[in-house]
Amino acid sequence: MKKSLVLGSAAALLLGAATIGASTGRVSGVVTAFSDKSLQVTSKTEGTTTVGLDEKTYYVKWITHKPLQQDTRASLGTLALGSCVEVELRANGGSMAKTVRISTEPARSMFDPCKTRR
Repeated sequence: MKKSLVLGSAAALLLGAATIGASTGRVSGVVTAFSDKSLQVTSKTEGTTTVGLDEKTYYVKWITHKPLQQDTRASLGTLALGSCVEVELRANGGSMAKTVRISTEPARSMFDPCKTRR
């Protein structure tokens, strides 16, 4: 009994630590404001986060369903208010965006990755 309790507690602790570490490098939600220098992302669970954008930021279309081989090119011009995005932050621990994945799916559609975050 003690052994299973200890193992269960250790597993829960490791899972919690992995989840915390995984969430620090990404921000996902709905675009509420943006400019050529910053992007504001809002989510029900994570609140509002502002990340910086610059010439090193890479934009890509967020493919969520087939055909998976569709064109993934995107740019700052692809962003729109209400778009669902996932932002990967740079490894230096700051709030500058490394990659911005932009979903072009309609809001609350079956394939909208932010369906539960709106």
